[in-house]
Amino acid sequence: GGHWIDFDGKPSIYSGNGLAVNDALKDEVLQIIAR
Repeated sequence: GGHWIDFDGKPSIYSGNGLAVNDALKDEVLQIIAR
């Protein structure tokens, strides 16, 4: 399974940005893009 989230980690298609990521990498990816 996976997640569709915006760059703030919210499951939204209306924020103007987003990414698809699997559960194992979700937190790490959010930390990287928050830099």
